Amino acid sequence: MHTFLNLTGANMKRFLAAILACLFATVAFAGGPPSASFIFAGPVAEPQPDGTMTVRFKYVLAVHSLNPQRIQVIDAGSGAIIIDDAKPVLRESKLKHPDPSIAVYEWEGRSPPEAITGSEPAWLHDKKDMSVSLELRVHSAEKPPFSLAQPAKYSAAAKQAILSAVEYNRAAANDFKAQLSRAQAGDPEEQTSVGVRYARGRGVAQDDAEAVKWYERAAAQGHVQAKVNLGYMYENGRGVPKDYSRAATLYEEGVASGSADAMRNLGWAYAMGHGVPKDKEKARELWSKCAAMKDSQCEEALFMMQAMPGK
Repeated sequence: MHTFLNLTGANMKRFLAAILACLFATVAFAGGPPSASFIFAGPVAEPQPDGTMTVRFKYVLAVHSLNPQRIQVIDAGSGAIIIDDAKPVLRESKLKHPDPSIAVYEWEGRSPPEAITGSEPAWLHDKKDMSVSLELRVHSAEKPPFSLAQPAKYSAAAKQAILSAVEYNRAAANDFKAQLSRAQAGDPEEQTSVGVRYARGRGVAQDDAEAVKWYERAAAQGHVQAKVNLGYMYENGRGVPKDYSRAATLYEEGVASGSADAMRNLGWAYAMGHGVPKDKEKARELWSKCAAMKDSQCEEALFMMQAMPGK
């Protein structure tokens, strides 16, 4: 059985925001914070291209004063090993140790995915709160294994939130199938919408390269928003190599068609000198045009420009 802390969705975000800054202070250990401890453990639902969803458990640890060679997450009740990472990768953490000379790092691990069906996994469908315990073991070359047990809870209400997300995703996937059929038939509006779905992972697995493919098809038919969206992908190197010149050209085509989005983005290109000569007056001119179209982001850009030294 997998185990998990009572942290997920919006509740998890609110709770983490409150505890991250004082995590170490709230763990009852003498002599300062432990060398490793969980800062998050909970389910992550993942949409699949066919409209189904899987769930796996993500575990995030805060680690300091150790050089981990192996990290294990264990169900303390059964002794079952949930994750056994023989090559752990650490990243620098925003958490701070009370001793500023000691750096804090984070490790993340995920359990294998489980398909969500009408009755499986059983723990998700049982409509019960759960209270279990996780054990963390960190093996390092220079020290004996570090071990820590922490309680874990997960509420029935949070389980139901995941199941509700499954139903939403299934409905979105069914809608996507019809939309995809129209896009494949050559409808540029639907091609653009399919591109947005892939770019944002709405009802499908997020895929920048697939998004670019559909934007290209719609842009080739003159669809203005597709050109702007494609320009954004080139500007940011998403699904294609970064190309500021190509992005600027696509934005210029959008501006010629009266797109406020294109005016805003091309304005930033001129402000930054990305793909076009740096020209703050040209940026101001573009932002003024789209601000007149009641585009709030252009209004903000103009305000920022006025506040900048040497405007």
